[in-house]
Amino acid sequence: GVGPGTSASLATIEVLSLWLSLWHTEVCVEQSDGSVQCLDTKAALTDICPCNGWSWTPSNLTDQPLTRNIGMFCMPEEQCPIINKAYHHKIHYLSFSADASNVCVISRSTESARGWARLEEEARCLEKVSPAVCKGSLSAARPHCPGLHYILRLGLSLAVVSWLFG
Repeated sequence: GVGPGTSASLATIEVLSLWLSLWHTEVCVEQSDGSVQCLDTKAALTDICPCNGWSWTPSNLTDQPLTRNIGMFCMPEEQCPIINKAYHHKIHYLSFSADASNVCVISRSTESARGWARLEEEARCLEKVSPAVCKGSLSAARPHCPGLHYILRLGLSLAVVSWLFG
């Protein structure tokens, strides 16, 4: 199994290209008192990532989210400052445990001392879309690891949700 108490692996991920998708123009979250708070995610995303005036309005012609290449549409850095400063062209250090079905990220940071040392934190786990394992020996070569992009998606999603509702 994976999760707290499981030995952790350490990894680095360099984010060279970044795409951001707007899946829903409004998200509603039930509060601890039972009330519901809705957030206009399109307006929030436009505020935090204006992308030189490019629209964040999804097409009504498809059920696909609007996806924007941050490096292409949202430069200079001020056009999407939170995403650019936190992710784009940064190396991320993370501690994780995984098996064929799940991956649990224990800690992640752009600082190795934080991403690799805080193993006592509660893990955030995701079930993999399809079972996969990284096979190979320890070496300087980069193993192909199907599903590793889900770790980045989890980190970005958690950062944006934390910023919006924090």
